[in-house]
Amino acid sequence: MMILSILAAPNPKRAVLYNPKTDDLIFELADIIGLIAMENPDDPEEMTYIPMYMISDDFGGYNLPQMDVRFIEFVNPKDDLDLGKYTQQIEEIKELITKMDEETVEVTTTGNVSQIKRFIRYTKPETPKDEN
Repeated sequence: MMILSILAAPNPKRAVLYNPKTDDLIFELADIIGLIAMENPDDPEEMTYIPMYMISDDFGGYNLPQMDVRFIEFVNPKDDLDLGKYTQQIEEIKELITKMDEETVEVTTTGNVSQIKRFIRYTKPETPKDEN
């Protein structure tokens, strides 16, 4: 994924994200549109170009909120929000984050290149059943 160009958005949006550490919703202004080049994971020679809303952080960097696991949706800045409609999505995000916390990724590094070797998932040990 590579950012090719950045433009001011003609219609800014508000990105709604969930913060699992503080159990709050975060609202970020997405007022930038970036032209993103993404390659096909099955065929690295195949590229596509997608315009996507972006948010800026305090350091001047740009993020794609829709690529974040905590992203819920984009809304218009002037619209009223109903927090009740996000409860199911928040529960799904909480479940996903707890599953991700239970996994460990083993990585091998060769020079400047790091590759995922395997995922380690912790499972409950099987207890023998009493047959009598």
